[in-house]
Amino acid sequence: MENVTKEEFLKQLEDSRLSLSRFTRAMARDYDDAKDLMSETILKAYEGYEKLESKQAFQSYLFTIASRLHKRRIWRNKLFIPFSSTTHQDYQSVNPNAEVNLDIEILYKALNKLELKKREAITLFEISGFSIEEIADIQGGSVSGVKSRLKRGREELVKLLKVKDEPKFFLHNINENTKQTKSVDGLYTAKVKL
Repeated sequence: MENVTKEEFLKQLEDSRLSLSRFTRAMARDYDDAKDLMSETILKAYEGYEKLESKQAFQSYLFTIASRLHKRRIWRNKLFIPFSSTTHQDYQSVNPNAEVNLDIEILYKALNKLELKKREAITLFEISGFSIEEIADIQGGSVSGVKSRLKRGREELVKLLKVKDEPKFFLHNINENTKQTKSVDGLYTAKVKL
């Protein structure tokens, strides 16, 4: 690959890297699998970059590769029994706030319980910031199909996360002998006797 094309690829990759990282983390089961998926996606994208007809479609091209590689991994994993010496993967985070990290981990676990197409649509739209039309191109299918997957996926996430309402701030209700606290994101509700 000539130098100009290599530099162009690296610039476009830099613009999409954070979104791709979030997407692969949401799709993969753990941090190491996400890193592997991201690396393999970048390699495949680099190898086929010269064949890409529209350089403006790079982000869609990148996420399509990641999606297909992830689906291929799922298919391969059905053929083998995975071995994991530990169930919890430690990984470095950009955010030092432990509560935020816990919330993110809970969200990823809930996302992993969704059907693949729904998880992929939610991740592309909510985490990576793709438009519904771009998601339809990546996943294949219609815009209305993507909207359905987003709606149903969100509803399933609400059930999985047991979110009853979405308060915008901490609510403290004191009823006789009980104090109820709801977190900002609505994920936790605790009742404590006073």
